[in-house]
Amino acid sequence: MSFCPPIHSHNTLLLFVFYTLIIIHKANKYLYFSTNIMQNTILNVIKEVYISI
Repeated sequence: MSFCPPIHSHNTLLLFVFYTLIIIHKANKYLYFSTNIMQNTILNVIKEVYISI
């Protein structure tokens, strides 16, 4: 068995990340706290996602 998930899984994962970014971005418009920390966390998560893909 290969460890590579099918393309559908990648698309689902990227959609999840995309919607998470939108939600956090909208939340940041109303809640101006720890924006830099959240952005750094998001960047790290995206790096991990693309490395794992």
